[in-house]
Amino acid sequence: METIAFVRLKTSRFILGSNPFSGFSHQGVERDNLMRHYFKTEVIKATLRAAESQGITTVLARTDHHVMRFLMEYWDEGGRMQWFAQTCPEVGSHEAC
Repeated sequence: METIAFVRLKTSRFILGSNPFSGFSHQGVERDNLMRHYFKTEVIKATLRAAESQGITTVLARTDHHVMRFLMEYWDEGGRMQWFAQTCPEVGSHEAC
């Protein structure tokens, strides 16, 4: 997969989004709940590994505790996906995260 230089990083031209991982469907509460039920930590990590195997190098995700937990587990298990961190004001300021 083609990559580009972004600041000091080399990233794939395709970036994996994370809304489904956190149940943000933008299609109503019922769909949000279905996503939260399906995307358990193991499914999320499998999705990250599958994306990485296809050459995707970066995930865009919030700086909330759920995301930080599954990314730490993924990295502890050898995952190499980069994280473009999106602010999460309900957790704390960007300095705190």
